[in-house]
Amino acid sequence: MKKAPLASYLFILVILCTLFTAGAKMLDQQGMYLAQAYMFTPAAAAFLTRVFFYEPKFRDADLRFRKAREYLAFWLASLGITAFSCILFAVQEQ
Repeated sequence: MKKAPLASYLFILVILCTLFTAGAKMLDQQGMYLAQAYMFTPAAAAFLTRVFFYEPKFRDADLRFRKAREYLAFWLASLGITAFSCILFAVQEQ
């Protein structure tokens, strides 16, 4: 890998985070609305790195549709984690 994808990812991530932070500071109170998009900066940096700096691109990412049972299992697991988190928060507040 001649293009150093990890260094490219980190550089892109720093640039994106800096832009969002500067935008939030310029917008002052309204800058909180940028927080939702800010959460996607690691994913955006990973996408840009794969497209421009990673030689295999997306060939090695194993992107394909899975069985419906697997989707259901992960969906239920995430629901369980969310419910557990809410219960812990509610117990902690008492």
